[in-house]
Amino acid sequence: MDVRRDRFVRVFQLLVGIVGIGSALWYIPHLFHHNLFVTLGLFVLAVALEAIPVPLGQVVSSLLYALPIGALVVYGQSEAVWLMVAAAVFGTMLSPEKSRWQTVVFNAGQYVLSVLVMARVYDAIVQSTEPLLNWLVFAGLLAGAAVFIVVNHLFIQVYHAMRGVFSVREMFYTLAVDSVYMLLSLPFAFLMIGIATSNQLLALVAILPLVLLSQMLRLHRRTSFIQSIHDATAQLTSEFDIERIVGVAATTAAKLTYADAVMVLALDEEDEALYPILVYPSESEQDFNKDRFYRQSGGVIWQVIDEEGWSYVPDVRKDERVRSDGITARVPYLSMAIFPMRSRGNAKGALVCYAHGPYAFGELTKEIRTLASQVGVLVDNAKLYQELQRQSWRDAATGLYNYRYFYQELSSRLMTSRYTGEPLSVVVVDVDYFKKFNDTYGHLAGDAVLRSLAVVLTSEAGEGAVVARYGGEEFAMVLPLAPEQALNIVERVRNSISRHVVTFEGLDIHGITVSSGIAGFPQDGDSDRDILLKADSAMYWGAKQRGRNRTALYTPDFDAQLFVDSLTGLYTYHFVAIQVRESLLQGPQTWGVLCLDMARFTDVNAAFGFETGNRILQEISVLIRESVRDQELICRYGGDQFLVLLRDVAEEEVTSVGGRIDRMLSTHHFQSLPNIALALRVRYQSRVLTDVDNVETVFAHISKMFSSLKTNVSDARGAG
Repeated sequence: MDVRRDRFVRVFQLLVGIVGIGSALWYIPHLFHHNLFVTLGLFVLAVALEAIPVPLGQVVSSLLYALPIGALVVYGQSEAVWLMVAAAVFGTMLSPEKSRWQTVVFNAGQYVLSVLVMARVYDAIVQSTEPLLNWLVFAGLLAGAAVFIVVNHLFIQVYHAMRGVFSVREMFYTLAVDSVYMLLSLPFAFLMIGIATSNQLLALVAILPLVLLSQMLRLHRRTSFIQSIHDATAQLTSEFDIERIVGVAATTAAKLTYADAVMVLALDEEDEALYPILVYPSESEQDFNKDRFYRQSGGVIWQVIDEEGWSYVPDVRKDERVRSDGITARVPYLSMAIFPMRSRGNAKGALVCYAHGPYAFGELTKEIRTLASQVGVLVDNAKLYQELQRQSWRDAATGLYNYRYFYQELSSRLMTSRYTGEPLSVVVVDVDYFKKFNDTYGHLAGDAVLRSLAVVLTSEAGEGAVVARYGGEEFAMVLPLAPEQALNIVERVRNSISRHVVTFEGLDIHGITVSSGIAGFPQDGDSDRDILLKADSAMYWGAKQRGRNRTALYTPDFDAQLFVDSLTGLYTYHFVAIQVRESLLQGPQTWGVLCLDMARFTDVNAAFGFETGNRILQEISVLIRESVRDQELICRYGGDQFLVLLRDVAEEEVTSVGGRIDRMLSTHHFQSLPNIALALRVRYQSRVLTDVDNVETVFAHISKMFSSLKTNVSDARGAG
């Protein structure tokens, strides 16, 4: 609102006030022609009713109307006029909703003028005061009450029009609300008139229930207001989405306070800066800057955050602190209420309500501080939860995402690609001969190699890629590229790793190579699991089994080799790893691990040849499979080693299975030549891993157990 319009509005307010109060002065000589106690009683009741505003929706009014109507009939115009002046002046002073002095003068004036018009209409219809109650009096009162409402609203709507905030919809709404208040007041006015026929002093008692009703309605409104805040925060108790939390908070604040805009600001404690995280409604975003607002800039919002409590600025044009905030890009809002968001005694931001007009917020607005405090705690908890979730998505050894996050992100990106039609590639990268690093330098050196390779993968994968640790020495990537384009990236990764040197405790570890497989959506598969399996198949059969240190694109030829080891007929190691990984997505589990190593099997190959050795391995595989249940996972771990995984078992059961396999293999005679039968012994270790929640833990234990079987034969159970 510009300065000229503001000046006209002030002139209009003063003019109405002067004319109204000036007219009231004419009635002073007739004011005390009745009992003085009656006049004082009228004034006290009028002030009490005006001081207890009764909100109905956005409109806040009072049940004062009964007094001027009853006083006009029973006591005359002088009491009816001056009790309205007293209500406007003293009632406003006692009301929790503060107003400017110009507004007080304006209200007093328009009240007086409305009562005078009502009195003229009433006198024109009744033309007599005897008896006090008859049909003509009722007709005059109804007509006078209707005129009072119309004239009162005429002044208010002219005032709104001069301020530039006139709305036909709001006009009819407020008129309807005041009409409801008038209808509530009329029975008490009639009761007052009826009692006055016998005792005019006692007639005042008829208005006391109206004061109690006003207080009850006000308390009900306050209770409903607080209940709405409680309901809003209750539904967010288990919510950890910050955007949803602040969205519900802003919507609730706007609904309860009738704010034209609500902004939620977050506090960056490190930079000591505030920044908007949400503006409601969204179309109001253009009214606000999106920059960060630093503490040294000052302003009313920073002042509220640094202090206890909240702040209401009824007219921003009169508060220099608002201008230094710099938050509003332009100044369409003349009222603002600021509520700090706190958690554990520390400020976390602020919730700010804005309104186009001055003095727009009522008494109950202060209750939004409860909402802001609760939101501060909820947002803080959500940040802690998200931080813990981010930590749970990270692999502790490499700092990369873990396979759980990888599955989630792959599924999400696949849905996006299905919708947009953009290409997507999945890459599985496996470190060649990784056990060599562990056996030669130790597991700590192996971990150092993985950490170092994680840095190479992340730097070479490029923007938009997701890089995760997929398994023990396996990594996985999602690239927003077609497989042919992804091949260039993966080849660059492979070449960088082949030249990479890892320094560990003074040693330079080099000669590191990787084998990689690539599968793409939609050409190679339609689901996340399908594409991942095919990328794994391309890595194993297209790269590993064809010489290592190479990259392979998926082809359908690999499918037959994905699940079953061609020599033994058991599952492939990679298929078992995939099954364990997918099983652990359901949550922590218990796994029984049985690692088997055929003692001195290399002597069999040396003495009888690999053809005989392979045939004996096939027999061993059949015997192992017959010794366990069908649902257990059995695979050839490598060479003459076998792995058995049992889900949800006790230590005794794993030990029993190990003993059963040991007895079966030790008593079996393997035919090496037509006249020669061999007796073989097996070394094995068993362990139960409880509450395992990631696949790396399982296969790290498996790797150590097999290493122990080779290096500590004397410690192995059942050693032969």
